Amino acid sequence: MKKLLTLILIAGSLSSHAQKWFIGPELGMNLVPNTDDTLGLNFHPGWFGGLNAEYKINDFLSARTGIYLTQKQKTFQTYDSSEFALPLPIPGLVDLLESFNLNTYTETRNRVSQFYFELPLMISANYKQIGAYAGPYVGYNFRTVVRTEERSNSPWVSVLDIESLVGDIDPTGTLGPLINGFIPAEEAYEFTSETSSSYSTLDFGFKFGLRYQAEHLGVNAFYNFGLLDYRGSSIGKRQTHQYFRFSVNYNFGLGKAKNVTGRS
Repeated sequence: MKKLLTLILIAGSLSSHAQKWFIGPELGMNLVPNTDDTLGLNFHPGWFGGLNAEYKINDFLSARTGIYLTQKQKTFQTYDSSEFALPLPIPGLVDLLESFNLNTYTETRNRVSQFYFELPLMISANYKQIGAYAGPYVGYNFRTVVRTEERSNSPWVSVLDIESLVGDIDPTGTLGPLINGFIPAEEAYEFTSETSSSYSTLDFGFKFGLRYQAEHLGVNAFYNFGLLDYRGSSIGKRQTHQYFRFSVNYNFGLGKAKNVTGRS
């Protein structure tokens, strides 16, 4: 009797436990590539987090989904120049100023931060603790913030004294202070931040990635390939969300584990 009881306990300890559903939090970071004229290729971070779920089809296949909050960013810059013009056509001064470069150079940097609810549906091919997965996703943009930095530079302001030049032409001294009010600052900076509703509310694309999943803790790395123009229009070259994502997850099995014993 004791031997039989011992065999039963050994068999029970060798039984494997299979669970179908796993669920848990997932947190990570988006890294969006951006080409800057000064820094070259660099990456802008954005946060990512939510609840992931996985259904184990068999030992080699599983389905993954979840609901996430994610920040997607795009940064771009433009350059422009404008020439200073006298508010009044003062005889003699117009001809004198033609020999000077009166341009103001402006650099504008825009950062568009979009916040999405995101729902993916992927199939994962698994071998032991390593998996490769791919599938589509759909995102809903519920908030867009546009931050704009504008820097302007007028080099001629530091070397050209228009008020003195006007004084040689106008002995009364009334035109100099008047024109000075129209002269731009040598350097100027302006920053604005505002929400916008003109961007697309829908994002759709595909995800491809790799993962390492231990008993509970997992590490994921994948690439997001968006198909829709995030601006809501196709003016010029199409702009989509394409970036890398890295995350960690901690999953719990749902339901009671099923005992599976081997057969001889």
